[in-house]
Amino acid sequence: MGIKLNILSPDEKLLLKYKGIFDLDEMLEMAQEWYHQRGFHFHEHKFKAQDLQQGGEAYFYWTGFRNDTEFLRVWVHLYFHFWDLEQVDVVKDKKKKTMMRGRMKVQFQGFIEIDYKNKYETSKFMETLREFYWKTIYLKRIQVYGDKIEYELHGFHEKFKQLLSMHNKGDQFQDMW
Repeated sequence: MGIKLNILSPDEKLLLKYKGIFDLDEMLEMAQEWYHQRGFHFHEHKFKAQDLQQGGEAYFYWTGFRNDTEFLRVWVHLYFHFWDLEQVDVVKDKKKKTMMRGRMKVQFQGFIEIDYKNKYETSKFMETLREFYWKTIYLKRIQVYGDKIEYELHGFHEKFKQLLSMHNKGDQFQDMW
């Protein structure tokens, strides 16, 4: 198995908490689109819902990976937890729309997986060679690359905030990479 490095160290995750009215379908569609636009292979690992009509609760666990080089794979995990959910009718842009009122917590995590094809796990010598390769030769590239992926994750976090009207329009990370 390859080595996984957390991109968001030392915090290990980005967290978004919200209570109010939101368009659940639009939010989930935006998240899936983000994965696909960036070339991630998207997987919905877990979906659990209980009584979504009145005071319900729902969980989603999504992952996506992208093979960026022969040696590096990027993982982005999303954990959604919704509770106290109620459907409400809202007039938005002079049109009646059904939305959700409730509370949510969205957790973002990112990892870089080194040697995801396990080429260097055939023997103890190859594992030592992999350690030497990534800790001495490839380390600076991985650190710079990790920063780029971290800014992508922060941008993803900002998209959620904008969708929920928690933040001003614009992206503070757009000119970083």
